[in-house]
Amino acid sequence: LTQIGIEVQSLDVTINTDKALEQLKINRQKGVSPHQSVTMSDEQVDQIVAFLETLTDPCVEDEACLAKWISDTSDPDLELLHQLDAKFR
Repeated sequence: LTQIGIEVQSLDVTINTDKALEQLKINRQKGVSPHQSVTMSDEQVDQIVAFLETLTDPCVEDEACLAKWISDTSDPDLELLHQLDAKFR
């Protein structure tokens, strides 16, 4: 994506979010709930659960696998990340 493309997408996100929030406000004033009841069969629930389970990376349950993604406290880049994090909080 070009920088211009990102800016346009950001504009759309802001506009669409504002519209969605305004609609939620209107619905709340009218007493319209944002929640809908959905009736699903046991098979449909099982399918959704099976799908959600595919989204969990098995690496998060394996300390040795996960370790390669966690910075060592002696890593000089870690201090830079802390500084950036503090700056943007």
